Amino acid sequence: MQVTDLADRSRIWIYQADRLMSEHEVNEITRLGQNFILEWSAHGAALKSVCEVRYGYFLMLTVDDNQAMASGCSIDASMHFVKGLEKKFQIDFFNRMNVAYKSGGVIKLLKMSEFEDALQAGTLASNTIVFNNLVSTVGEFKSNWEVAVSHSWHAQLLPA
Repeated sequence: MQVTDLADRSRIWIYQADRLMSEHEVNEITRLGQNFILEWSAHGAALKSVCEVRYGYFLMLTVDDNQAMASGCSIDASMHFVKGLEKKFQIDFFNRMNVAYKSGGVIKLLKMSEFEDALQAGTLASNTIVFNNLVSTVGEFKSNWEVAVSHSWHAQLLPA
């Protein structure tokens, strides 16, 4: 099952890696994620959920709220899971100061300040595709995750 197979109102958490994961890492993280979601629960109720890695950079956890809603404890458990992955694979999933964008179909990462400088210099433009990891539902993910700078929160970095 993929993230997009869940209902649009399902919750999603997107964690962006600070580097491209190897194929082995993606496979291992996917396997560990499948094991995690089999045990993931809220107040004793199993959560209908999906763990997916996209493009070698993005770890996604989703919960279908139609079956059972994620609780504070279950969200804490997911954070603990991701922190464990960070330690095991030496990947930072919580650095929100990196911006992922597409250039010629290839995903690249820049520090926020470097991304802003590239926009100001015209090296990157308002139509550059960025990843809006702030989306919180599968519906938002489908329509607003891969978007042009001008249609995301990144627009505030565009030159006046």
